[in-house]
Amino acid sequence: MKMRLSTLGSISKNRRLANNSLVESKDRIFHFLLRRTRNKEDAEDVLQAIFVRVLTRVKDLHNWEKIRGWLSSMLRSVLSDHFRKRTIYASRSSCQR
Repeated sequence: MKMRLSTLGSISKNRRLANNSLVESKDRIFHFLLRRTRNKEDAEDVLQAIFVRVLTRVKDLHNWEKIRGWLSSMLRSVLSDHFRKRTIYASRSSCQR
């Protein structure tokens, strides 16, 4: 499947816009994650996962006026994944003892 150059330019522009929004919100998101995880390293890991997920899924955002809601949705999803993985790991660790 061939992608048109205009589509590639649009994706690139959208990635820049998403990245700018993330950078502008980074401190606020990090402090929120720090309160939720109660651990600096976990907060940093989740923040990085959010950046990766947003930049890989930016093509799914069709209305840039709703970027804050979209970012919040990504944040909730990544944070849930983090806690789910941590719970599974803790459960496996306690079973092996």
